[in-house]
Amino acid sequence: MVLLKLTEKRRQVILRTFSREEWAAVKLQSWVRMWSVCQRYRRLLQAVRIIQAYWRSHVYASGGVIKGHYRISDNHLQLKLEILLGSGSCMLSECIPLPIKQ
Repeated sequence: MVLLKLTEKRRQVILRTFSREEWAAVKLQSWVRMWSVCQRYRRLLQAVRIIQAYWRSHVYASGGVIKGHYRISDNHLQLKLEILLGSGSCMLSECIPLPIKQ
């Protein structure tokens, strides 16, 4: 009887330790994934800002107009631009997939 209680107690301690280590590993993985997604979002946002600045200066110099918007969702970037330069116009619509889990 005593041996059975001792074995059960040891099993519970091992189970508690395992679950604590498993929880810590899952938490660490989620932090790394979150950091990776934040880095990707920041790089994407910086790229959008560079493109906007370039086109704004280009349009200002050439007398054209750019209208557009972008939307970032969980797994893709949707971009719609209308570029009017002089007598010509161009409509650009793009959906770029974002692979978050690699």
